[in-house]
Amino acid sequence: MDFGRTSSLPEEAALGPTERTSGNGILPTQAELREGPEAESTPTGLHIVTGVPLDIGSLVRDVENILQGADEDQADLTWRYIEAGRRLWKIGRAHREGKKRRAAAMKRASRGKRRVRSIKPADQETFDELLDRSFPNRERSTLREYMTLAKEFDAADATTKVQLTGLFPHGWGAVLNEIRRRKRGKRGQERNGQPAKGDCDCPDLRILLGDGMVRLRELADESVDCVVTSVPYFQCRIFPGATTVFGGDRNCVHDWEKHQFPCRHYMNAPHVVESGTCRKCGAQLAMLGWEDTVAEYVQHLVEVFKEVKRVLKPTGVFWLNVADTVLDNELLLVPHRLAIALADNGWTCRQEVIWHVTNRAPEGTTNRPYRNHEQVFMFVKQKDHYFDMAGIRESAVSGVKPGKEVPFRRQDVFKGTAGTWHRLSPGLPANGMRNRRTVWSIPNEAFRGDHPCVFPKALVEPLVLSSCPEGGVCLDPFAGTGTTGLVALAHGRKAVLIEASPEYCGIAKHRIDTELGPYKAELEKRRKLERSDVADAAA
Repeated sequence: MDFGRTSSLPEEAALGPTERTSGNGILPTQAELREGPEAESTPTGLHIVTGVPLDIGSLVRDVENILQGADEDQADLTWRYIEAGRRLWKIGRAHREGKKRRAAAMKRASRGKRRVRSIKPADQETFDELLDRSFPNRERSTLREYMTLAKEFDAADATTKVQLTGLFPHGWGAVLNEIRRRKRGKRGQERNGQPAKGDCDCPDLRILLGDGMVRLRELADESVDCVVTSVPYFQCRIFPGATTVFGGDRNCVHDWEKHQFPCRHYMNAPHVVESGTCRKCGAQLAMLGWEDTVAEYVQHLVEVFKEVKRVLKPTGVFWLNVADTVLDNELLLVPHRLAIALADNGWTCRQEVIWHVTNRAPEGTTNRPYRNHEQVFMFVKQKDHYFDMAGIRESAVSGVKPGKEVPFRRQDVFKGTAGTWHRLSPGLPANGMRNRRTVWSIPNEAFRGDHPCVFPKALVEPLVLSSCPEGGVCLDPFAGTGTTGLVALAHGRKAVLIEASPEYCGIAKHRIDTELGPYKAELEKRRKLERSDVADAAA
């Protein structure tokens, strides 16, 4: 969540252990690839010698050696990933040139009326297929990220490279995000809209700008049907200006004794974390997610959700997305601490959904598995609550043999490695659909605006459809880019969004205005396809 711009960063001292700037300011990382006097600058921004055949097998081994030899030092990891990206670009170039040579040989053979050999798989293999075959134990998307990192780093000017090397101790993801942030800054405001100067009040949509606690108190008791939100994660991202007041006297004209400290979060921009205490009433001013302890963070969120509980109808459902945090090599178990605290304060936890993020960027660690999931908790005020299971059913599948999945077919008994399932068993209707399970594999969505962690619509859809009746009101007290409002409006619900940042309020309004129409058209196309499938199955 990045509003600032990069300030001065460490210069020569920030360079990695294996590279230094030369007297003219050109980094040897760029010169290392100049393997001859006639080096060519390719469109990727990398310098690769022309006319020299490249051995793909040798380059694959180089990449594996680079990645396997990486240690836990973030700066060293980043240098290695850049070098691996350069080798991957060479693999791509060798792959293209090999296909061209084989195509030219076939053409010459056909002109000479010689028998043309059959087309081998290598002639039709794409670069992505080559990556999958050459690196079976590594994700293709991660290798592509390494390529992007190397391309953008080597294409940068000397001053930018020196600034980027100052971020190497924060990991390769920080460097890549800074490169992308700079590009976003150049594109201007056309993708974000203008920062909001006040509330947006439309018949079906309200966007409230300001402190979440204050704006929640303005809502009437039991006025919303469903709450879907994602809270600021603990010590993960900074929301400049997004401060909340806890405790004290609501009518006090606060006289703050503020405390500030600079912090550089993983989105790279330097910001100031602000907190304070009122000299008159003792109220606390805090940036959610940047409390001193996990216990204080959990307590602040419990206070916010007390107001959420007040405005939620007795039959309403509250969906809460929160991720865990690792500090000093310790998993803090934040989601479960928060869930237990909410249960102790009167909420009933009905279910925990695991959001499997299928395209999450890997973490820079080698002493534990990297995390690619987040928790989504389902809370209610009472056990007799609204829930439409039929609206979120999914396709039923069963494993016939390990490593193979087939659609469920209508029959009385189905025997497979997953066990024996009866057609009339609960949760498995005869139409090939089943009740939704608790592990959802959903990728993060790309977003063209200035926001790094947009709620994917595919995650919000089942939450809204199952827990908010048609025509009902859906609330998001931490609205961000307004995904909850976009999904609710597209599915015939109303939405109330609360956001402390004027920039994000502007992004949410601009996004809903520009994406709602195409999103509705996409949904209608999807419904027609589903109705056609049902008709075919009935026939």
